[in-house]
Amino acid sequence: RIVLDMATSKIAVGKVAVAHNKGVEVPEGSLINPNGAPTRDPGVMYREERGALLPFGDHKGSGLALVAEILSGALVNGGTCTPPNQKKNTIQNNMLTIIIDPKFLGDADFFAKELGEITDYVKSARPAQGVDEVLVPGDPERISVVNRGRDGIPLDDSTWGQLLESARSVGISHEMASKMTEVLGTGSD
Repeated sequence: RIVLDMATSKIAVGKVAVAHNKGVEVPEGSLINPNGAPTRDPGVMYREERGALLPFGDHKGSGLALVAEILSGALVNGGTCTPPNQKKNTIQNNMLTIIIDPKFLGDADFFAKELGEITDYVKSARPAQGVDEVLVPGDPERISVVNRGRDGIPLDDSTWGQLLESARSVGISHEMASKMTEVLGTGSD
C-alpha cells in the first residue's frame, strides 16, 4: 500500500514557522524573498511584504511521479515502467484524466469567482529576477499555440529524421511528408 502525504512546496509552511520560532535558517532552495531572490531566512514569510515558498521536487517529486505512474499505468491497465513492460526504443505513455465538475461539489459560480481571484492574485506577484511575467498552469501552452500558429512547430534534425522514418514505414514517401509539413507549417529547423 502507498500513501503520499505531502505539501506542494519544497518544505511545508509549518516547518518554516518552526524555523522562524527557533531562529534558524531553512534549507537552501526553500524560500524566496519579496524580490524573488533565494533566501534561507524564514522571517520573509512573516513580514508585511512576504516572500514565498518554492515548489517541491526531490523526494516529493519522486513520490508524486510514482503515484502518477501507478494511476496512469496500473490503474488504467496500460502497464507501468517496469522492465517487463519496456521495449527497445519505446516508452510507456499512458494517461489518466480526472474531470471534476464543480457543480457536483458545491456552488459552480463560487468556484468560478475563486478561480478567477486566485489566478489574478498569483499573476499579480512580482516576477522573479530575470523573469518577464508570472505564469499559471495553461499559460505556457496558450503562448505555445500562438507562437506555433505563427511560426510553425520547430523540430530538431534527429526528431525530423525519426518522423520521416516512421512515415516511410507506413508507405509515406519523404516527398509526401515534406509536402504535408508545408501545409501544416512544421518541419526541421
